[in-house]
Amino acid sequence: MKILNRLNILLLVVFAISACSTTLHKEQEVLTRDNNAIEQAESEELYIYAPAAFEIAKEKYTAALAIAKTSKNQNAGIEEAKQGLKQLSRAQGIEKRSREVLTLAYEMRSRALDAGAATHYSERAEEAEEDLIEAAKLVELKEE
Repeated sequence: MKILNRLNILLLVVFAISACSTTLHKEQEVLTRDNNAIEQAESEELYIYAPAAFEIAKEKYTAALAIAKTSKNQNAGIEEAKQGLKQLSRAQGIEKRSREVLTLAYEMRSRALDAGAATHYSERAEEAEEDLIEAAKLVELKEE
């Protein structure tokens, strides 16, 4: 009988460890997926096409990561991460509209960058980039 009790306790411990490990794995999976999504959005220059929504998404992810790192709760940061993904999805929707409205401006930007404007006229190129981002923010406001 003592052996059976010990075996039951051992099984209970194994299942508990397994459950904790699965939850931790899911949390890490969510945070990793968010990080990959943010990095991809950055590489696609989403911060230019939907600057406000992208910034919110990035802030939510950063907050989720900070919460997850400092908390002992295994689900810490998951809700913030989900909100970040929701904002990122919103930013991608705004990007489509922004591209439609500001097509000519984005084409001119690409041509200027291809011609080396950022190198030869760095100050003016920075100003133009800031103006384009401001215009994209106006499109975002209109979409809300």
